[in-house]
Amino acid sequence: MKTTVDYKSVKYTQDGNTVICDLVSEIRYDKIKHMEFFMDIPDVYAYIKKIADSKGNIVLHTRGVAKCLPTDTFDYETGRRIAYTRAQSEVFYKAADTYDEIMRRIEIDIESVSLNCYLAGHKCFQHIGDLVEGTNNE
Repeated sequence: MKTTVDYKSVKYTQDGNTVICDLVSEIRYDKIKHMEFFMDIPDVYAYIKKIADSKGNIVLHTRGVAKCLPTDTFDYETGRRIAYTRAQSEVFYKAADTYDEIMRRIEIDIESVSLNCYLAGHKCFQHIGDLVEGTNNE
């Protein structure tokens, strides 16, 4: 599995001793681009269609903030680097949350199938009991 991140735009603003970085990123996850794989799981497919484009790319907007303490000397470039790195880390946290949500939805679907199989097996087992009882009564 591979995740690729492209940073589409970066915007810095300064407010006093605070530097803010607004970052727009595009996440490409090699498994999501094959969206037809998820078509058999409607809840997962609907979720992916909501968050990703037709190629499976997910666009994320994140913000990083670097605030200089009153006891420190303000340095705009250092603030930019800190704010950018914080925005960047948010990209990966959001990507991880997205993948966790996809896995949660897949797990719910699999648990449902598993439960149905268990119930069908139990029904078959009960049928054996009915067959055995039917032979004893004849």
